[in-house]
Amino acid sequence: MATMMKDHEMFGFRFTGKRYDIGNKLDFIKTNIELGLTHGDISKELTDYLRTLAGKL
Repeated sequence: MATMMKDHEMFGFRFTGKRYDIGNKLDFIKTNIELGLTHGDISKELTDYLRTLAGKL
């Protein structure tokens, strides 16, 4: 970001809610799982899949 500021304007934005950082592989996967669980069209299947995986640990 510091390098980008040399050539481009940057702005901040304050918001209420959760911030998701997908800058690494694990956080990217965690974010997709968490958001997937909030989508009614896939949440049950995703929950079932996660339970199946957890049972294998």
